[in-house]
Amino acid sequence: MNGPNLGKLVATASVFNLLFLPPLTVAFLFAGSILELLQIAPSDLGQAITVFRWVLIIFCIGQFTSVFRNLMIGLQLIHISNICEIVYFLSYAIATVSVLSGGGGLKELVVILFTLRCGLAVSHAFFASRAVPEMFGGIRSFDKKIFKDFLRYGLKLQMTSLAGLLNFQFDKLLIGFFLRMEFVAFYELGSKLASVVRLIPSFLMSPLIPAASELAAQQDTHRLKELCWQGTRYMVLIAAPAAGFLVANAASIITLWLAEHAHASATMALQVLSIAYFFNIVTGALNSIGRGMGVLRYEIEATSILSFLNVALSLSLIVKFGFAGVLIGTGLAMATGNLFYIIRFHSFMGCPFIVFFVQVLAKPVGCAIAAGLFSHYATAILAGSAEALSRAQTLLNLMFSGAIFTAVFVCGLLITGGLSRSDAQLARQAISEVRSL
Repeated sequence: MNGPNLGKLVATASVFNLLFLPPLTVAFLFAGSILELLQIAPSDLGQAITVFRWVLIIFCIGQFTSVFRNLMIGLQLIHISNICEIVYFLSYAIATVSVLSGGGGLKELVVILFTLRCGLAVSHAFFASRAVPEMFGGIRSFDKKIFKDFLRYGLKLQMTSLAGLLNFQFDKLLIGFFLRMEFVAFYELGSKLASVVRLIPSFLMSPLIPAASELAAQQDTHRLKELCWQGTRYMVLIAAPAAGFLVANAASIITLWLAEHAHASATMALQVLSIAYFFNIVTGALNSIGRGMGVLRYEIEATSILSFLNVALSLSLIVKFGFAGVLIGTGLAMATGNLFYIIRFHSFMGCPFIVFFVQVLAKPVGCAIAAGLFSHYATAILAGSAEALSRAQTLLNLMFSGAIFTAVFVCGLLITGGLSRSDAQLARQAISEVRSL
């Protein structure tokens, strides 16, 4: 596609994004009523309204400028996009520490987030325009046919994205409504730490959409199956040890971060959500490949099942079991919905699930479980309870546990044949490319 046509695509996608402006405007105008209904911040409703409105503005910026990020992915500039996002996340982390250390609060944080989000949007637009300078020659154009395609395909995609947002945020609404607000903080803490399971694999998914789209256009079924197989396999090889280590060492990690403020609820949230997010990221490669092929049916089915189960289980279990109930409901919903998607999509691709399970899932997951158990009990015997240690001792304990975990996991993969020579060659190639940046 030439530059002017890319500009036309950007213009049409921007018009399509206007469809999401009315509901966001309603949420902005009635922010107070929404927060009062959800009982999210009864102690300081005024500040909550201000922060909520800023978050809506930031969401709008992200929605309207995501077209440039997606354009860079389509142009195979994923490495530049990832660098921009890494700089954004690091800047936000540094700014958060600086603001909180200086006595700032939520208002200052959302202003910084707004500024950084605008900077990220500008960087994506800048690098996209550098890659295709003639793109802006057609950016004032509008294509009705492309717009109809967006309506047919894009609305389905947005529905699944909104359902995904619900699945990751619904628990906090329930906790704020049924329990004390401090439990929202415990949940958020566990969620942020557990997101490590999804962080690195999510960066690897970007190239899969354009690759699957190209292979689908060529009707290369064999290479599409291979892409599904290897893509998921590498996701699992990264996510399984991350989840296993977090579950096995959750108490030490929470103690290292919160010291005397560590709480068992935060530890429980980290453990359960690490497992839940593992099931979510396992489907990541298949999800991206399905989107690249234009096959959204199975994603919509799985997302619908996941959303229904999440709402039903979390709502019923939080009433009976409290904080633990909402975590169990989310974990069961994510496991069921994502396993359903894996089974359905592999059936569509003509790959038996049992073969996929044995050759892709079983070995790394089994090795991660064994490494987690071994490292947990070995460090418990040597160091005792995590709560009784100082921060320095906890850090040393975690480093020791990490060394044991890595050794057991890697040895387990080598013994079971979970790693091959091609994997080692690919790892060396990736390391050399990172060094050359």
